[in-house]
Amino acid sequence: MNPMGVDINPNDVARDEAIDWVLSAGGVVVPLIIICVLAVWVPRRIGALFPETAGGLILNGVVTAALMLTLAMGYFWAAYALQSDAIFQLIGDVPLQSFLHFLRLGMLSAFLWGPLVVLSAANQHRHWKENTW
Repeated sequence: MNPMGVDINPNDVARDEAIDWVLSAGGVVVPLIIICVLAVWVPRRIGALFPETAGGLILNGVVTAALMLTLAMGYFWAAYALQSDAIFQLIGDVPLQSFLHFLRLGMLSAFLWGPLVVLSAANQHRHWKENTW
């Protein structure tokens, strides 16, 4: 048995069950891949908006982190909304607690995309045209 409680030994599991398990894992794997690709891509795209200084690199990282946190919170909100319409009632009843819950989830996801943002933003100096590091 794996941690998800599904026996995926090819000798014991029917082919259709194994395919269903892999496809259901896509509900986690695909968003993870997308958010990691965005964590590398976003700092590179918005890097030209900031000055070619150490402060510009830091600002790029902070803006990218804020954007990624917002995207992660939005993803978790959408995932909850797809599961049940009750999330809309809950947000209406306790908006601050709901916001803090999704903020917490987004911050936990930063363990995955945060290092990628730092590495991508820190390497922006290689593309500078006027200043040198």
